[in-house]
Amino acid sequence: MKKLNNVSYKDLDAAAIKNGYVIDDVIDGCLIDSVLYIKPETETRQAVIIAGFETYLNSWSSCLTVYIARTEKDRAKLLKQWDNYRDKLTA
Repeated sequence: MKKLNNVSYKDLDAAAIKNGYVIDDVIDGCLIDSVLYIKPETETRQAVIIAGFETYLNSWSSCLTVYIARTEKDRAKLLKQWDNYRDKLTA
């Protein structure tokens, strides 16, 4: 699984939409929202999931820590991480 630090929401959204990803889920954040994108499976390619988790930089700004999962094992791991993140925020 690939990890990218300090990604802006604007950059992630533009790149995801440009490459055919669709928003699958959103978690309301404090400064920016965390977002889950998916590029559906086709006959020639497995599904790819991108998750951007809000990461606080200071009291006035946030960015996203982004994970990209391409394999079935990584996709399952990332979806579990997403669910745990949501549960932690809503507890």
